[in-house]
Amino acid sequence: MADLSVLMSAYNEEATIARAIERVLAADYPVDDVELVLVQNGSTDRTAEVLSARTWPDSVRIIEVDHNRGKGAGIRTGLEHASGHWSAIIDADLEYDPGEIRLLLDPLLEGKADAAIGTRLFQSHSAYGFWYVAGNRVINLAANMLYNSWLSDICNCFKVGETRTLRSLDLSEDGFGIDAEIPARLLRAGYKIYEVPVTYSARSREEGKKLTAADGARLMATLVRCRLR
Repeated sequence: MADLSVLMSAYNEEATIARAIERVLAADYPVDDVELVLVQNGSTDRTAEVLSARTWPDSVRIIEVDHNRGKGAGIRTGLEHASGHWSAIIDADLEYDPGEIRLLLDPLLEGKADAAIGTRLFQSHSAYGFWYVAGNRVINLAANMLYNSWLSDICNCFKVGETRTLRSLDLSEDGFGIDAEIPARLLRAGYKIYEVPVTYSARSREEGKKLTAADGARLMATLVRCRLR
């Protein structure tokens, strides 16, 4: 059993997947035994070929999924295979820095909270665009109103929690809605969330950015659904 499982769902990430794995392996962690559970989520580009072209350490477990059902389905699959006491969720696109996983894990090891999520300090060099940031703010305000909480970046993709806690949330979102569903269900169940500032480097559509305005609407719908159930 590992101390920490790093969960990564990868769909059409041929340009970044090898570097993402290398950076997870090179990161400094406040625990000893770390595994990477990477779900190759039915990619249609060369992601699978890039992965199979290298011999990875035993700590890298690659789960092949034939048909892409979305990021959420990939994360839930990774969570099923995780053996770590803690699980960290991070994207494969390197918008977030795997080296900062330790920053989210530290307050949990100190017993300050039940889960930790990153918070982006959007700046001119780190934001995809005005409407992306504005939409994020609207969703965040709605979430805080719905859950009587005060989080600054509830849809942040960078999350850490006890594996058994994350499994207990009965997650069901297949797509990007998982980013809202996890903190929503944590808040609904009364768990304490600790926010940690993290660096963020947004990529462009040409570089593979996948989130759209329609996904923003789905995130909002997920927040409402989790609050009512």
